Amino acid sequence: MIIKIWMLVPAEKSMRIELESFEREDERMDAYFKGNSEHWGPPVFVTKRKGNKSDCIKYTITFLVFSKKAKEVLTPLIGKDVEFLPLIHEEHDMFAVKVNRM
Repeated sequence: MIIKIWMLVPAEKSMRIELESFEREDERMDAYFKGNSEHWGPPVFVTKRKGNKSDCIKYTITFLVFSKKAKEVLTPLIGKDVEFLPLIHEEHDMFAVKVNRM
């Protein structure tokens, strides 16, 4: 039996995003991730800090956010274990990663 454990951390100088409107950001995203993705309503994000171009965008340590390019590359590798949920951002195509199976 082979067990794979991955840890992804965005570079400190990468772009950072946040929800367009929020009170407590983590609680708001938790609500989006509960239940089935069929009820997913993409939240709107804005750039908090412009940074180096990256395929793993800095949001919070709790939620991974990938670029469209990263999604395309990783789907064949991890696509059966995760869902890529679209986010709304005025400049970039981004996807939150919801882990369904480890």
